[in-house]
Amino acid sequence: MKARILSTIVLFALVAGCELQSQDSFDAKPFEVSYQISRNYQAAYADIVRGARKCWGAGPQITTLPQATQLDAQLYPDLGYGEIYSYASGTVFMPQALVRVERSGNGAVVRVKTGPQGGAQTLFRGPPQNWANGVVECGSFRG
Repeated sequence: MKARILSTIVLFALVAGCELQSQDSFDAKPFEVSYQISRNYQAAYADIVRGARKCWGAGPQITTLPQATQLDAQLYPDLGYGEIYSYASGTVFMPQALVRVERSGNGAVVRVKTGPQGGAQTLFRGPPQNWANGVVECGSFRG
């Protein structure tokens, strides 16, 4: 019984030390970064998904909580965009990043927003721009 109480206290202390964000507050956030590319949005989307699966799929650990990174990728051709959503699941649910690839004329616009985790800007804002241009490398964060 004492072990259970102690583990609960430790869990709450860990969670309190991390800045958590609800799904609703993440959804309400504006996109932080956007860039225009000259590639077809479906080709860019496919390369971003490939890069995210390769580099984020194994789950860069950016908190002290035990977690796994999950990806949800959906292409909506009738609406002219696709989304790649990264979130941590495990002890707590935390949105990490949303990448939206939108049709824009003959090219595309890529928009990114990130969660509050430390290092999220490095992990989640930069790589999609390279991936959207066909460079599917993980970068330095995959050590």
